Amino acid sequence: MWNQECMNMNPGRTGYSVNIIFINDLPECISSANPFLFADDTKLVKCITSTEDQLELQTDINQLSSWCTTWNMQLNEGKYNVLRITHPSWHEDNPNTLYSIHNSHLNFATKEKDLGLCIANNLSWSLHYNLISSKAYRALNLIRRTISMKSETSTKKSLYITLVRSQVTYCSQVWRPNLIKDIQKLERIQRRATKFILNDYSSSYRSRLSDLKLLPLMYWFEIQDIMFLVKSLKEPSDNFNIRDHIKFVTGRTRFSCNNKLTVQANHYSASRHFYLNRITRLWNLMPTMLMDISAPLTSTKNTLHHYFWEHFKQNFVSDIPCTYHLMCPCNRCYTRNYS
Repeated sequence: MWNQECMNMNPGRTGYSVNIIFINDLPECISSANPFLFADDTKLVKCITSTEDQLELQTDINQLSSWCTTWNMQLNEGKYNVLRITHPSWHEDNPNTLYSIHNSHLNFATKEKDLGLCIANNLSWSLHYNLISSKAYRALNLIRRTISMKSETSTKKSLYITLVRSQVTYCSQVWRPNLIKDIQKLERIQRRATKFILNDYSSSYRSRLSDLKLLPLMYWFEIQDIMFLVKSLKEPSDNFNIRDHIKFVTGRTRFSCNNKLTVQANHYSASRHFYLNRITRLWNLMPTMLMDISAPLTSTKNTLHHYFWEHFKQNFVSDIPCTYHLMCPCNRCYTRNYS
């Protein structure tokens, strides 16, 4: 269940620290679902496999409602929904179970925006790509209206990286595109931006990237994937230990001595492009010098950027989307490399 609380206290006046202290015991009233809290947002997540699971979720919703009543907190009835994520065929055999709160039924949503991500009930990221593309173009148009065409190239480049690229690459580990049409859609944002930054509307995309010392967006996504893995290995979070989801090759072979990861077999396209599956293949492509997780993060990032830059100079072709990556995710390349 997705639910957004409308609190009777003003976070801007009392501060988020007071807000967190006030709601920090809310998870204790939830017995079966997994509660996730962020500021005034609350999510209850539960795997439903039987009628008993549905009743347990309804019980948790009732307990959440009782907790809010006890502490004089009001739920915004227009901002809570149920998002059901499952295979389409399961919908046909199992109609939506009606959940209720305060004697009113909860609406079933086909998508939900959460912490900047647009999550659909079929786990397609097409709506999210549309969302971030729209935001990026608005930011780019703002820069165009505000900054003179005669401004320094370095100034326009800095504004692009700060205001536009940051919008496009936010949380890319979760939603990175794998279809050619989506890859081209996002890469087109940087294509237009480089034309504006250099005031050059005739040269190729490759030459503009070379002049600006910018990597293609898809290369940048891969760098973010690797840096997230390195950071998670060096500084594991209390809420997420990546070592529970990946496994280094063990044994006395030469392959196991180079910090390689075990690659799991994936028979479905959606699962093999999931971060924890694709990062094992990407990590194993890295040279040994980049697999030293004991090196400082700054040094690792600089070495990684240099490695990708050399790969870009040798392999990138503006009109061939498969060259936009170190490891192209399209089905044809995947079949050729891993079948």
